[in-house]
This record gives sequence, C-alpha cells and structure tokens, in this order.
Amino acid sequence: MNLPLLLMTNYSGCENGRYGLTCGLLCGHCKESQTCFYTTGICPHGCLDGYTGGKCNTRKYETH
Repeated sequence: MNLPLLLMTNYSGCENGRYGLTCGLLCGHCKESQTCFYTTGICPHGCLDGYTGGKCNTRKYETH
C-alpha cells in the first residue's frame, strides 16, 4: 500500500530560519529575531523595518 507523501513525512517542525514540507525554504526578514512558522513561512510578529508582506520577503522602497 502506498501512502501519500504528506502522511509519510515527519512534519514536526524545522530548524530556525526554515519552513515548508521538507524545511527547504528560508524564512523572510522577521521582526525581533523571531523565526517564521515552520508550516507557512509567515512571520508571527511582523517584519523588520524595510520589509513587508506576510512572509516579510518583499523589500519596501522609500519615496522621496
């Protein structure tokens, strides 16, 4: 019997700074030296100054 990959994967968490099914994705620029959620990549406390988006991987541009 073949089980779907999701059921066979140990999905208990990733080391700090990584997320995703196999922990192969890097977190964005999270505020307060926090790491992102290991399942979604979302920064729970927001982004460092200069970054935006749920995953804090979009650089803000200053307007003059």
